[in-house]
Amino acid sequence: MHQISKKKSLLFLVILCILTTIIYTGMLKYPILSNDDVDYFTKYPEILNLTFKSVGQYFSSYYVMMYQPLPVLTFALNYHFTGTSPFALHLVNLLFHLANIILVFILFNSLLKKSTPALLISFLFAIHPMNVEAVTWISARSSGMYTFFYLLSLIFYVKYITGKLQIHILFLSFFFFILSLFCKVQAVTLPLILPLIDYFSDRKKTKLLLFEKIPFFIMSILFIIIAFTNSQTLTYITHEKLQPFTIFDLIFLTGRTLFFYLQKFLVPINLSAVYVFPVKSAFWLPFEYYLYTTLVIILCFVVYKFRRNKEFVLGVGIFLLTISINLPLISSRSIIFADRYAYFPYLGLLLIFAMSYQSFVYKYINTNRMYIYCLTIFILIYGVFLSFGTWERNKKWENDLTLATDIIQKNPSVPFIAKIYRKRGDYFAKHQMIQESIIDYSKAIELDPEDIDSYIYRAYSYIKLNKPGEALPDLNKGIANKPNTSVLYANRAMIKLNIGDLSGAWSDCNKCLSLDSTNAEVYNFRAIIKFQSGDLLGAQQELRSAIRFNNHYAEAYKNLGTISFQLDNLSEAYRFWEIAAGLGDRQAAQFLKKNSVSRLK
Repeated sequence: MHQISKKKSLLFLVILCILTTIIYTGMLKYPILSNDDVDYFTKYPEILNLTFKSVGQYFSSYYVMMYQPLPVLTFALNYHFTGTSPFALHLVNLLFHLANIILVFILFNSLLKKSTPALLISFLFAIHPMNVEAVTWISARSSGMYTFFYLLSLIFYVKYITGKLQIHILFLSFFFFILSLFCKVQAVTLPLILPLIDYFSDRKKTKLLLFEKIPFFIMSILFIIIAFTNSQTLTYITHEKLQPFTIFDLIFLTGRTLFFYLQKFLVPINLSAVYVFPVKSAFWLPFEYYLYTTLVIILCFVVYKFRRNKEFVLGVGIFLLTISINLPLISSRSIIFADRYAYFPYLGLLLIFAMSYQSFVYKYINTNRMYIYCLTIFILIYGVFLSFGTWERNKKWENDLTLATDIIQKNPSVPFIAKIYRKRGDYFAKHQMIQESIIDYSKAIELDPEDIDSYIYRAYSYIKLNKPGEALPDLNKGIANKPNTSVLYANRAMIKLNIGDLSGAWSDCNKCLSLDSTNAEVYNFRAIIKFQSGDLLGAQQELRSAIRFNNHYAEAYKNLGTISFQLDNLSEAYRFWEIAAGLGDRQAAQFLKKNSVSRLK
């Protein structure tokens, strides 16, 4: 088969990037999601304030339990120039994916010296549905970024070994490797890929092969230590399984995981943002875990049979070595698989796929071109299938509702899924679908009775439905488990006030203010209690405190006007009511109109 010219290759890549942009264009209008996305802009104030000092903090802190200073820096730049614009946040993710498409071609074209398989690898990488999570999920930007620098590092390493072994080229490879490490710990696998490239390129075995890689391995070890230094990360990685698994379980879980990635590579359907661990029955995993592991063992014999095929060895090596860091036998998490983990490792499988196509073409180029045409048509149809799958998978990330519903539908009802029901309940509550939110919070509590947040949020939904009797037990549960959360006392005080438990309400108000003395609403509650007890001057003082902490608190102004009216200070009453009405309080506007009021609410 003839080599494709540089001009045609460039044209193909341009068309491919345009096609990829069209496939992913829907994500540019998707909002920021509640699963980690919003945390970057609500839990880390330094991201909202881009300074030299804050940049230093990015490199000395952990974000969402990960050491990822460069992605965090890009979030800070996003916020500095466009705020929390979802379009801009998604666009950066997409641009990294488009850049990676081009770098994938450059790497394999320089490594294989064949543009056709390099273009095929880039094509399938660009449109594979398993990559949607790494591209569309804002929080997964680290996957696209570490891959970007990882590819650059490999490109310069290939340039180094195929050239005159110039030290500055090797330094550039090392430099981009470090940048990749600053994006995601998964980059620590790169030094393992370098000997594979040496083997594929027929480099002579010398001491130089070892010495030139020592800095790479040192940096990998260092960043592994950094990743595990954070106590939250260590806890998440080592203790967050749903149940304990033996070492034998982990072997079969690893076999199932490998088969999952192989299966989804060929037929990427029924994808999910969450894949929960299986539930053991007595001492046994589900039967298919033993079956899939057996199939993986059989595949190992196939690999062994093709051990003399360098393209095959390189492809298998890239896949296994880069996916290894996310296998259950090595790294334990709350989920057994994740689509984004395959973003770079699939390049190994794509290499095998592309080189198999190339070998098939060479075999039949002079004998039966019909076979080649049929295979090419099949690949084009397969490409349409992948493109459509990516288009449809991308839709599942449209908002918290579509994503949570998709996760719930594709996973068994295990305790881990409780948090997904809670997140969907949050979406319903935010959009005033209160009954639906209560149903989801209740389901979350059913799956995980220790999920305290679900009790708390269900209580808030009951409050919105004016059902204090149902809300009170949930708040009691929340306070019992989170006794230092001031807002829980504030909400329980409101409920007790509504049911006439003034002493209980007063006690909760005081507890809330001992934890947070700036809660204006609680001062208003104390004013109501004092008013109902006949202490008008005391109530007046409480309301002035409320306004001091929130000078736009319409209800406090309205209530001050009511007290002034009770004290026959009509000018003051009208003044406060006018302020309250100006802030949108309709009742204050009615009081002004009628010039009368009977009681303080």
